[in-house]
Amino acid sequence: MKRIQLESTELIVFVMVDDTSTEVPDLGTDFTVQISKNGEAFEASAGDKAEVGLGYYSYELTADETDTLGALAVVITADGCIQQNLIYEVSGSVWDVPAGPNVLSAVEASLMLRCDVDDQVMLQYLPLIDQYLLNATGHDWAADTVISDTAKAAAGMVLTSWYDNPGAVGNAPTSVLGLLVQLEAEALKYKKVFFTGMSGAGSIWMEAAREGAAVLSVTGVAGVSGDQRAKFESVISEDGLLAQTSGDDLSECQFVAVLKHPAEDVSG
Repeated sequence: MKRIQLESTELIVFVMVDDTSTEVPDLGTDFTVQISKNGEAFEASAGDKAEVGLGYYSYELTADETDTLGALAVVITADGCIQQNLIYEVSGSVWDVPAGPNVLSAVEASLMLRCDVDDQVMLQYLPLIDQYLLNATGHDWAADTVISDTAKAAAGMVLTSWYDNPGAVGNAPTSVLGLLVQLEAEALKYKKVFFTGMSGAGSIWMEAAREGAAVLSVTGVAGVSGDQRAKFESVISEDGLLAQTSGDDLSECQFVAVLKHPAEDVSG
């Protein structure tokens, strides 16, 4: 019994014969396909039908028709033809592609591995590598507005190692250790600060803020969510203070800001 991946499209090919077991050509799409999912009642099909030739025909199962685990029965009928009964097994699981952003984009990763941009194994590794670099260096490189080239290089080396050898997942190749040391040192230049907004535009006390420091990100964690950088200055203008430039009442909202020392290159 052929297996079909859960919620996938699948092209099936079959032959139509008459009561003498002779192939019947030239039906075109004038045949009927019915589907039964895991013992449920048969329903009309919704996929594309086509004639292959010499009595052979095809039908493309839709994702909606393969969305139930278990036996999938397909019945094909046509005038002057014997009913064809096909049985498949729907198995597997559905894996959602992570939204990102990641240290490596899907395009960057696919170019490194020379694989398809939607390769599910590759895509599955991208957030795991982000977490690995965070644990190894103490900084979330994927959250930076401009991602460090060193972080990308390290991520690429780890990805290649894991992709080629799944048994190495969770470990880094020795060749990447030098880059991890560089990233760990770089991470010490970042400051992550939690703070509460104001009822209108003004200055918020922030001990870690140094004049000239870049405000790499401001994310809402309570009261608001997502990117909130537009409501605050992008560069610290005065030691110990972060300017809220928005006149919105943010006094009951909490944020986390990531700052980088002005003496360092923000682009990494």
